[in-house]
Amino acid sequence: MRGDPFYDGLLSMVQSADMSIVIVTPYYIPDEVLQRSLIVEARAGRDVTLILPAKSNHPITDFARKHHVRELRASGVKAQLFAPAMLHSKATIIDDRIAIFGSANCDLHNLFVNFENSVVIHTKPDVHEISKWAQSLLPSCSSAEPPQTHRFPRLNALTEDLSRMLAPML
Repeated sequence: MRGDPFYDGLLSMVQSADMSIVIVTPYYIPDEVLQRSLIVEARAGRDVTLILPAKSNHPITDFARKHHVRELRASGVKAQLFAPAMLHSKATIIDDRIAIFGSANCDLHNLFVNFENSVVIHTKPDVHEISKWAQSLLPSCSSAEPPQTHRFPRLNALTEDLSRMLAPML
C-alpha cells in the first residue's frame, strides 16, 4: 500500500473543511504539510481550533510544539491550552459533519512510525456528540502561553530549537 491512509485521510479532511476544524491532541508536533494546511484553512476564514494540554507528560514535546503553536496563532488558529489535567484524548472534527477519533496524536512519530487505530465517523448524531465533548473542554482552557521555563530568553529559544530538532524521534 502506498502512502499512509490515516495521514492522507486527515489531510484530505482538513483541506476540505468549509467552516471549521477542531483538533484535540496531547502532543502537537506536525509535519510541514499538516502545519501549512491548518494555516491556509485559518487564513481562508475557517474557524480552526487546536486543543492541547497546558502541560503534557513529556516536557520536551511541550517545548517542541511552541514554535508550531505560535505560528498557528499568528495565522488566526485558536490554540487553547487545557489546564485541569493532562488531556490525552485524540479527535478531529471537520464542519460538524465528520470526525476522527482514536489513538493517533498529531506528532511525527504517531503520524508516520507508530501503528495507531482511529475511527472515521460520519453519522451526524455521533459526530455531534464528539463535537459537543470538544466544545465542553473550552471553558477549562486558556489561550495564554504557559510561563517561560527559563528566566533567560536565549536559553528558552535554544531549548525550543533543540526540542524541535529532536521532534522526529519523540
